[in-house]
Amino acid sequence: MQIFRTAFSGSGRRVTQIIRVGDFRPHSTHLVRQRESTISYPHRAGTSPRTDNLRHAVAGTAWVLSFAYLLAEVFTAAAWSTPYSFAQDSISSLGVTTCEVGSCSPMHDVMNSTFVALGVLTLLGALFLQRHIRSGREKKWILSLAVIIAVSTAATGLFPANDGTITHWSAVLPGFVARHVVLVLIAWHMWHEKRLVALWSALCALVGLVGAGLMLGQALHFGLGERLALYPLPMWMAVTGMAVLMGLARRTLFRNVEFSLRPFHPRTATLRPRRSAVTAPRCSIEWQPRTSGVDSAETRA
Repeated sequence: MQIFRTAFSGSGRRVTQIIRVGDFRPHSTHLVRQRESTISYPHRAGTSPRTDNLRHAVAGTAWVLSFAYLLAEVFTAAAWSTPYSFAQDSISSLGVTTCEVGSCSPMHDVMNSTFVALGVLTLLGALFLQRHIRSGREKKWILSLAVIIAVSTAATGLFPANDGTITHWSAVLPGFVARHVVLVLIAWHMWHEKRLVALWSALCALVGLVGAGLMLGQALHFGLGERLALYPLPMWMAVTGMAVLMGLARRTLFRNVEFSLRPFHPRTATLRPRRSAVTAPRCSIEWQPRTSGVDSAETRA
């Protein structure tokens, strides 16, 4: 592209300035910057990156805190007046509000409050991450099962085992079944989009189903089989929440940090550095006099 401009020399003679601009593509530059912005800050259409990052922060934090459920079990079991066996005694025994022979839990308030908090955290994480699940029938099933799991987990703390077998199992059983189904659906739903998440979900679902089968078949002690069936979901939530927070940190706090080891690979170490996607404009200015006697000068920038 050439631009002509008329000017006058120091002696008053008229000269013509010719500006040639090469490799200057403003539209291409805009597209490249827009593409880089999309990769660095992925977000759903209709939401700002800040709102989307806030959703990830809340959901990831909520699910990471589910790991505290395991710590609450250890703390409550340590307060028992009689020895508590994680292999033989059930989880529900930690929440009994009465003190009987073989089942006395002085810190039952801690365990029951943890059940309620775990239900709230489960629902909170699912609601804030549901926008990033592809719409369809499977999404509705996943959200419905997440609500069932959250309500059932909270109800386990509100209706402890000493309130009656029917009442307690009516609160426990829906979440006991739904947790395995939702992990299978997540693995199926994410198989073609996020293979690592699908494999992690499938592994947790497999461990939970095996534990449930061993518990119902009385092949293991009740406490061990129950934990093998129920622990995979809190572990899945904690690991997935940590992955969400790590991804958020890479997009925000460490967006200018390169985590790849590719530059140090022996095959790529000798390669020439890649050219930037946006090349700087090159301009050349030529002064061409229209009358004789005027010297021409060329300046390149």
